[in-house]
Formats: sequence, C-alpha cells, structure tokens
Amino acid sequence: MCQYFSAIVIKDEVLWDANNDSHEDIIAMHKLDDTTKEPNFVRLEVSGGKMTNVNDPAWKIKVDQDYLPNWWKLDKYHNMIMGAFRTCHQQIVKTEGHHIVKQGRVCAYNSATVKACDSAIVEAYNSATVEACNSAIVKAYDSATVKAFNSATVKAYNSATVIKWSGDVKIQLYDNAVLVDRSGEKPKCQIAKNAKK
Repeated sequence: MCQYFSAIVIKDEVLWDANNDSHEDIIAMHKLDDTTKEPNFVRLEVSGGKMTNVNDPAWKIKVDQDYLPNWWKLDKYHNMIMGAFRTCHQQIVKTEGHHIVKQGRVCAYNSATVKACDSAIVEAYNSATVEACNSAIVKAYDSATVKAFNSATVKAYNSATVIKWSGDVKIQLYDNAVLVDRSGEKPKCQIAKNAKK
C-alpha cells in the first residue's frame, strides 16, 4: 500500500523527498551524520489516515528512532511536519483528473487517470486507470486498470485488469487479477494462477 511519507527533522527544518520514503536516503541526500548514537536529527513517518483525505484526523506522526536530541519536542514541530506532509500528499496522491508522470512516484485513486512514462512509479487503487509506457513501473490494486506498452513493468493484485498492447511488458498477476493480451492478432485472456475459484 502507498504509505509514503518519511521525513527527517533537524532543528529548524523538515527534510523529505516526494520520490523517496527511505530515511537513510534522505539522510545521505542531506549529508547528515548518522554514525553517532546521539544523532542531531529525528526520523519520523506520518501514517494511519485515509490516503484520499489529507485532512483525515487518523494521520499520526510516529518517531522512528530510539535516541532523540535534547531539543526534540513533537508539539514544537507538529505543524511544520504536517505542513510538509500536506505538500508531499498534494504532489503524490491523485484522486481525479488526467496526469502525465515521467519520473517520480504517484498514488492514483478513484477516477484518476495517469499516463506513466520513462522512470515513473505508480500505484493504482480503486477504479484508477494507468497507461504505462517505456520503463514505467505500476502496481495495480482493487479494480484499477492498466494499459501496458513497451518495456513497462506491471504487478496486478485483487481484481485489477492489465491490458497488454505491445512490447516486452513484464506482468505479474496475483489474487484475481486478469491480463488481456492484445499484442497479437487475437486477444488472449489470462487469470492469475493463484486466483480463487
């Protein structure tokens, strides 16, 4: 599932990257010293809320380290953290409309339509639709539909549908996911090997 917001708090700033939820990568990006038992930063995550609602009161901040700097007080940083979270959410979560993504990651929900190209990474839920081209990577859940071209990679779960149009698409089906292969003269249909009968 698309639980995506990890951040590092330093004394006067929240450090995060919309395309990366790894604390270690964020620490390396900002050249922070992670070799001491008493780091001068705090690792945290925001999780627990409904992905399609940035204002869901169930979103909670979770500190993800044992040793905390003396200056750390969650109350002091709460608004700054949630502001960064809302900005990240706005960049990543799409619930409606048409979006073109050539790099980075997106979580598509509801009636959102995403064209994912190049190095884009997309997770699609509910009835979202994704067109995957080039080297895009897509994970589809629920009743999401993926149209796959070129060398895209698709993993489909639940009742997702993948439509292969052309190219050397890599497809893995799970649960009750379905593949419709339209790349040949006649369409072929395949259901996940572990589908419930």
